[in-house]
Amino acid sequence: MAPGSTAGSGGDQAGATQPAPILFRQAVALMQSGDYQAAATTLERVVEGDDGLPGAWTNLGIAYAHLGRVEDAETALERVIGMEPNNVVAHNELGILYRRAGRLEEAEAAYQQALSVNRSYAPAHLNIGILCEIYLRDDACALRHYRQYLQLADEPAAPVADWIAVLEQRGDMP
Repeated sequence: MAPGSTAGSGGDQAGATQPAPILFRQAVALMQSGDYQAAATTLERVVEGDDGLPGAWTNLGIAYAHLGRVEDAETALERVIGMEPNNVVAHNELGILYRRAGRLEEAEAAYQQALSVNRSYAPAHLNIGILCEIYLRDDACALRHYRQYLQLADEPAAPVADWIAVLEQRGDMP
C-alpha cells in the first residue's frame, strides 16, 4: 500500500482527506526533490481545505513559478502579502517573478519591501544585487548588496565572492 493510503481507498482520495499539516510536509518534500508539479497539486489540496495558510500559498507560488505558471504564481504570492504584509519570502519571490518578466521597478520595490521588513534577509540582498548589476547596471549597488549577502547568508552561493571580485576589478569600488 502506498504511503498515506488507507485500506479501501485510492491514493488520490486518501491525499484529499489527510490533514493539511501532513499534506504540507509532503509538498515541501516534493519541492525539495524537484517535483514541482506534484508539490503544486498537493498544495492546491491544502489551500482548498483552508485558504488562510500563508505558508501553503507561498510554497504554491514558488511551485507555480518553477512550472512557468507565472500569473498563478503572482496571484498566490500577492495573496500571501494580503494575509501577511511583512512576509519577506513572498516579497522576495514576487521580486524574482517581476525581474524575470522585465518589470524591474516592481522587482526593486518588492526586494526593498522585503529588506524594509528584515534588513538581514540574505536572499533579498542577493536578488537586489543581481538586479542592480545585470539589469540596472549599477555596480556600486550590486557590490553593496553582494557584500551584505555574504555577511548574512548561512551558506552563501559560491559564485558571489567571484562576482564581487569582478565588480571590484571594473573600477574604483569602495
